[in-house]
Amino acid sequence: MDAPRQRPDWGAVAEMLRCATDAPAHRAEASVREMVLRCKELTEAVTATVVVARGSAEPTHASAWEIVTWVASAEAGFTDERVQSINDWQRQTTDLDTCPHTRALLVEAGRDRAYRRGDLIDDATWHASSSYRLMYEPFGLADMLTAVVSWDRNHELYVVLSTQRPEGFSTDDRELLAFVVQGARRLWLDWLRLRGLTGCSKPLTPREVTVLRCLLRGVSEKEAAAELGITRRSVHQVVVAIYRKFGVHSRADLMATWLDSPGRPPLSTSPPDD
Repeated sequence: MDAPRQRPDWGAVAEMLRCATDAPAHRAEASVREMVLRCKELTEAVTATVVVARGSAEPTHASAWEIVTWVASAEAGFTDERVQSINDWQRQTTDLDTCPHTRALLVEAGRDRAYRRGDLIDDATWHASSSYRLMYEPFGLADMLTAVVSWDRNHELYVVLSTQRPEGFSTDDRELLAFVVQGARRLWLDWLRLRGLTGCSKPLTPREVTVLRCLLRGVSEKEAAAELGITRRSVHQVVVAIYRKFGVHSRADLMATWLDSPGRPPLSTSPPDD
């Protein structure tokens, strides 16, 4: 019989959140990865993924939403087979309304929230769904936990954990994931901007992301060229493309836009009441 799980050390969780959100913007990718993996460890999940979706919450219909990007890795518990199962499901499912869990989750689109799968739909409905049969049952996954950050009525970010424990996730797990994910809004904004998923006319290319990290570190175009092993002219062309996508004309404008965004609210790291 498994030993009882200990309750979270909320002081340690708050400190982890503070360290993640205090990280400089160019480290957003690494900070997000470390934070999500730590949540995976604390909740004893076997997989963790980040999903960005856009749609319309007026009126709320899952069919009005689409997945913009999802991020998973072997480090976060995703084998090639698991990734393939999700890709297969996405190719077969153009309408998110076919997934009962997603449909229930999007009823409250437009506000931050966190739910265990069982908080939203019963076992019979879940086990009868194609999403369960394709993405969960073959891998022995028993439960799902999702925390949502809603940027506005049309854009949301989800952190989704899965577990193989028969008893599923606890209420403490739900509170912990909500506290961390929803408390890291400024980090998520940096992460989204670094990927060109907000504040840009279109998503950034991998090369543009790499150069943007250099700009955020205060590296000159000459230094960036040497660091990346490309010509200074190539770096300059990428920089111009970045400026164009962010709608600015200089590095000073870019930094002002990045640092003064109204999407960077004051950080609250007060843990939930026991």
